[in-house]
Amino acid sequence: MPRLFAFLALGIALLAQTAAAQEASDAFNLFRVSGRAWSTRSVHWERGKSPRVSLERVEVTDVRDDGCRLKRQRMNSYGLPEGEPATEDVVFNAALKQTFEHPADAKRLDLSAAGMSWKASRLTRRGDTSNLEESRSVKFPALLLHRSELSQDGATVVELVEFCLAEPDPFALYRMAGRKWVHRIIGADGKARFEAGEVVETAESGAKVKVFVCDQEGQALDGAKVVEQLIDFDTAKPWQAPEAGPGVEVKQASFNAGAIQWSALRVKEGEKVSHYARNWPGLELDVEAGGTRKTLECFFTGHGTGQFYATKGNYVLTRSATLMKQMQPFVNYVKQEVVAVGEREVTLRMTTYDAAMNKLVSSDSKLSRSGNKDQRHSGEEPVEELVFVRGSGGFYCLRQNVSADTTTTTIWMHRGATPKMRVASPEFTMVQEALEFRVR
Repeated sequence: MPRLFAFLALGIALLAQTAAAQEASDAFNLFRVSGRAWSTRSVHWERGKSPRVSLERVEVTDVRDDGCRLKRQRMNSYGLPEGEPATEDVVFNAALKQTFEHPADAKRLDLSAAGMSWKASRLTRRGDTSNLEESRSVKFPALLLHRSELSQDGATVVELVEFCLAEPDPFALYRMAGRKWVHRIIGADGKARFEAGEVVETAESGAKVKVFVCDQEGQALDGAKVVEQLIDFDTAKPWQAPEAGPGVEVKQASFNAGAIQWSALRVKEGEKVSHYARNWPGLELDVEAGGTRKTLECFFTGHGTGQFYATKGNYVLTRSATLMKQMQPFVNYVKQEVVAVGEREVTLRMTTYDAAMNKLVSSDSKLSRSGNKDQRHSGEEPVEELVFVRGSGGFYCLRQNVSADTTTTTIWMHRGATPKMRVASPEFTMVQEALEFRVR
């Protein structure tokens, strides 16, 4: 392997080092990061009554060594807020630990919740008049994943439906097939060449990445050697940024590379200064080593391929709920389905339904396939979040915010489709969420 090619592959190869799984040693680690948030969905049944559905979002704020403050927002079954947020001061002590701690002999299992896989601890209690089954995260012992309570009078089921770590995902760079990054590499001889890394396959458990010599746009050169690397998200050792120490200064900074403004880690060693993407661990923005300098030339998120429109049968069913002051929520449903795929165009069928799922209008439209090629990302750093669709799974989405006057719109997009959207203004709040989502 040429020396410069090995230089690019090094960052990926480091991820393949196997590390022993570590369980949480801090019982309160769920509350240690400001901005961390999670949402639960509760369904309560009583004999002779209709089930009641509600949601609650909890966010960690004001973290201290001995405690934190939690902000709680109750929401109705549509995800619209009910009332004002409430705050709760939490003290890290034995009394708090007793509210969530499972016994050492509790059953261990793998569990899916909020579109993610978890190592879980399950507590089961059987009584004369009620039964309880509760599962919590092993990594975050205070985090409830699932709870079911059954009594003579009814039942309650609580499940985790959203989790925001509020820390960089160690494998964020490898979560989306089609993602690609291109580096300009200048050797000691002053000559420049381009090399790329591309995610070719991805799954919940890992990804396959290839590295190859390419042109400035990331297209492989004829006869270029391709090296593939498998990354197991469970056993691979995440990329680690250089640590501060004698002669090494590390601090957060803003850095422009590849026409994108990144949140970066700036590392200064003597006269040498390097930059790494803070929220995309393993992505080098501008790094010098061994007389070779590597600079990010361009970055493709993988979301611009329009894969949603490439296969007949792909569809998304969304529910929109709008809440205006002094009015009941207005609810409707929209289904978008790819019904035909040709060489040059796609036929998309859009069907709208009322709150009772009665069909209102259906129409077909033609979309050109010429735009189904991923484009270089530019401008603000891309933000990717996991969106959970009950019954369909978790989907990594690009989050975009658009503000106009007093209205803010937040859109989550996955390969051309929009499984989630929020609109907030002083006059109204709108929540759109996918109930069913299929992308093949």
